[in-house]
Amino acid sequence: MRIDVYLYNQLNKHMIKVLRVLSTSNGHLVNVAMKGFGMSSVVNLVSFAAGHSYHTFETYQGYGEPEWQADLRSVLYLCAI
Repeated sequence: MRIDVYLYNQLNKHMIKVLRVLSTSNGHLVNVAMKGFGMSSVVNLVSFAAGHSYHTFETYQGYGEPEWQADLRSVLYLCAI
């Protein structure tokens, strides 16, 4: 099956930045962005192309410091593996 993908200059710049971080030795990336800008898709595509795993979590109403600490702990644990 063939899929045509069109990438634009600004998207290419973001992808190159993410790929540069992920391709460095022990490179990790924390992407904080608002929904609807497509950054999670960019990070997902680049991490797949680089052969890395991708983990995400989302905030919600009532999301507080204990939840943030638990999510950060799980992400740091995954980075250490």
